[in-house]
Amino acid sequence: VGFFTAAFVNFFYERYRAVNFFGLHIPAVLFCLLLIVVIAAGAFILAMLLKINLREYRWIEKFRKLLSRMQNKQGEKKKSAAEHHHTLLGWELSKLVLNPRSMALLLVLFAVRCVIQESYFVPALTGDMVVYNNYMADIAELGGTPADAEPYISEEAGYIAKTNAEYDEALLLYREGRLSVEEYYAVRSRQNYTEYVSGGFGILQGKQAYLEYMSSQHENIGYVDEDGVNKFLFPDFDVIFVFVILFLFSDLFSSEYQSGFAAIQRLTKHGRTETQRAKYTAAILTVSAVWMVFMLADLVLLFLRFPMNGLGFGLMSIQDLGEIGWNLPVWAYIVLCRLCGLFGAVLLTVLAAGVSTVTGQNLKSVMILFVVLLAPYLLSVFGMTLFDAVNIRHLLYPILPENTIHYILYASAVVILYAVGARKWNGRRRK
Repeated sequence: VGFFTAAFVNFFYERYRAVNFFGLHIPAVLFCLLLIVVIAAGAFILAMLLKINLREYRWIEKFRKLLSRMQNKQGEKKKSAAEHHHTLLGWELSKLVLNPRSMALLLVLFAVRCVIQESYFVPALTGDMVVYNNYMADIAELGGTPADAEPYISEEAGYIAKTNAEYDEALLLYREGRLSVEEYYAVRSRQNYTEYVSGGFGILQGKQAYLEYMSSQHENIGYVDEDGVNKFLFPDFDVIFVFVILFLFSDLFSSEYQSGFAAIQRLTKHGRTETQRAKYTAAILTVSAVWMVFMLADLVLLFLRFPMNGLGFGLMSIQDLGEIGWNLPVWAYIVLCRLCGLFGAVLLTVLAAGVSTVTGQNLKSVMILFVVLLAPYLLSVFGMTLFDAVNIRHLLYPILPENTIHYILYASAVVILYAVGARKWNGRRRK
């Protein structure tokens, strides 16, 4: 098969145009959109390298004029602290993300992440799981509770047992010559169905037994699309998000030191605490927006690929999460985990900003953050869990309440770094 493939089939064997990208079949429309985004981002980067005047782009010029008006408004009047904070925050946002370089970088990283997640959010393709998912769809239409499913499962079990018994009898009669070929293959075709569904039906029976037991202990128990929920709650390590933190926030303060502008800022009226607060606020707003966009893209892929039935049932309905002991609705647990993930993203951002403040050099900041953010995960891949307590995967995609300790550890480190960075940024030194 060449690099380009004229067509491919999806999970339901529906044909669609696709591109064979190193073994990953991407829908042609999505591939073209991503290619356009990458080309546009590359054009921005090339324009900056060649020092092409970007003021020709009207939307960029509008951003610059808007920020300029925010800075110069009431220039001859005395500004209140709130007005100045708003202006300063706008300026820090423009330096951090509202510029061609940052926007191009974010577009490229978002496009790459979409490609990665498009191949990640794929339903299980094994024969047994296909059968199990088909049963799940039927049960969801019946109501989704163990009581709703019990008659359906009993009827299917009776049919399978009856068909197998008929086949054993038909096979014996056929071998003795007392059954015609047509009659034998009529029974054989039904027995083929029972062979096909036996594995998936066995999974369903085990699930029914678990849910019936949990129904006797808890309320609001039912069938949940566990495959989709687990895919969303426990994804692979989000290296793209780590790159966002490294590229955007590692030089948040160090660039000011290296340019010499930090010393000038500290002499101004609002150059100390106000500037530091504005930088941190801009970083938190930026990472929150990026995190939400990433999660929204994941949700779109999730609901396109998985039925996501039973999200209103209790968490104890999911066997892998039954040990948690919480029986809040599955959707509420998902929202809670994602809010904690957002808090973890904010902690990592403040951590990156603190490292940038303390080191004062961009290269040192990147190296330190690379070790802190990536090294524990890379070691865990090889079975070394010595630094698992600081693995940021537990911050971004936590299992609650098990991973609460990780938030405490990182929050403590963030408070210390913020305090040390504040002393350095404000120019306070011990005598």
